[in-house]
Amino acid sequence: MNSKQRNTIQQNFYCLPNNKKHGVALLMAVLISSVALTAGLTIFSLLFNQLEISSTARNAISIFYAADTVAECALYWDDKGVFDKTSDQSQIRCGGSLIAQPVGGLCGEQECINMFNLDLTDDAQNRCGNAIVKKTTEEIYEDGEPISISITDILSLGENKACNEDPNIRTLQQGFRLIF
Repeated sequence: MNSKQRNTIQQNFYCLPNNKKHGVALLMAVLISSVALTAGLTIFSLLFNQLEISSTARNAISIFYAADTVAECALYWDDKGVFDKTSDQSQIRCGGSLIAQPVGGLCGEQECINMFNLDLTDDAQNRCGNAIVKKTTEEIYEDGEPISISITDILSLGENKACNEDPNIRTLQQGFRLIF
């Protein structure tokens, strides 16, 4: 065997698969990449969840104000007698906006229900306020004499969508009820 053949055999020996150190660097690179990718995806997931929570909190404040605005409008017009059975006023204004649908509600002998929406959409976000005003007349007896009392029940709801949009899974709704 000459020296050229011996060098060829030695070179081939180092490329044989029974060498224990073959591919360790590649395995380490894959493991380190996997750990880095997992850490990155975990951090991204946490940040995404935090952004979603903060967005929900911002929307909750906004829709609370939408519900409050509609409740104040309903209280104002209730004080003017618009929601009474005998009222002939068919439209109201809230915040400079004319309410699209007529105010005249469903009236029975002892109750009258009015509903209206107020679109509070601006450049930054969509908001809608909904109000249901229920006026009920009840008779109570005091010293044997009937006394007619009027009860007003206002349900005010705010939503994080425009009034003409259909609700979806991300629609938030918040509201409160006033009874007097």
